[in-house]
Amino acid sequence: MSKSDCSLLSRVLQTIAFLIPDMGYCQGMNYLASSLYSDIRDEELTFNIMLSLLISKELKSLYSNNVPEYHIR
Repeated sequence: MSKSDCSLLSRVLQTIAFLIPDMGYCQGMNYLASSLYSDIRDEELTFNIMLSLLISKELKSLYSNNVPEYHIR
């Protein structure tokens, strides 16, 4: 991954952490974001899909403090 790709993913993850402050940033979110971006190659679409997955598919709890629903999934 190039330096510009890393910077792009950083912006995506920082924006998500800003929009969902109770979740913030959690280690492991970068794997999801980089997988999406490597297939899509579009920053805005990567951001939209990742945000949608976190909210509509209720993945947010996997990236919250103490991962409260990890044992369920």
